Amino acid sequence: MMKSPAQTGYTLIEILVVMVIMGILFTAGYVNLRDYARAQTLTAVARSLVTDLHSAEENANAGDKPSGCNGVLNGYQFNVISSTTYELDAFCTGGNVQVKPVILPADLTISAPVPNPVVFKSIAEGTNIASGATATIIITQTSTKNTRTITIGANGSIQ
Repeated sequence: MMKSPAQTGYTLIEILVVMVIMGILFTAGYVNLRDYARAQTLTAVARSLVTDLHSAEENANAGDKPSGCNGVLNGYQFNVISSTTYELDAFCTGGNVQVKPVILPADLTISAPVPNPVVFKSIAEGTNIASGATATIIITQTSTKNTRTITIGANGSIQ
């Protein structure tokens, strides 16, 4: 028995079932991609913060005095200004010189360490953190409540 040309093809029900399945797959993929992108943003900001801390420590240890630093370079400091901003400054006797201001991406916050600011002293003299203590910085992603923790030791170690 042969079908006429009008009877070939897919029915409306078959097309709707395929569309619903594709919609479910797309939605699940989108949610996973969004969560992955959020996690990558948090990781990238944490890595950038660690890089900034290492830079401040290395500049202080080397005694690199930036232009605008009047007097003696006492070190470099990491200073949390607000829950969304921090900066690196050269800590000079004539006043601080801003080296790098940072504004965190939306949805991320940073906690201020104790003490704030953390000073990396010149010529490898450590930090202003009490001996045996650590300063903890926590970056939080507000939408997911995920966090990354960075600790600075009294000797300037960064983890």
